[in-house]
Amino acid sequence: MRIFSALCYLFAATALFTGGNDFLQGLEAQRAFGSTLTDQGFADPLLDNVFRFFSGLWIGVGVLFVLFVRDLDRYKPAMIALLCIIILGGIGRIISISQYGLPDDPSGSMLVYAGLLAELVISPAMLWWLATRHHVVPG
Repeated sequence: MRIFSALCYLFAATALFTGGNDFLQGLEAQRAFGSTLTDQGFADPLLDNVFRFFSGLWIGVGVLFVLFVRDLDRYKPAMIALLCIIILGGIGRIISISQYGLPDDPSGSMLVYAGLLAELVISPAMLWWLATRHHVVPG
């Protein structure tokens, strides 16, 4: 249980930090990871708008991890759904890699690999643990 909780808090901190940074900086935050967008691309209103929208959702994921892990008996189905959403995001990364490859910049590639590790290795392991663990619901 402690490892599961620690992973939830690590996921939450990651989502809150990266989501907050991306929410405040918009697409500009991706320059540090070697994004190959042109200056015009970084200034595209639609791309920036959508990016900040999804950054806000990512912040929400962080909040939900904190909420759900504090009372798994109550929020177990919601935590399972949240982990499935994270796994779905990892599948989206695989689709992106198959279409466009990995970033040329090593820091960008490492970011993608770290995401894949969290989304397609750690999250499924957490999902399995949670699905097979029997919580005692107070009666």
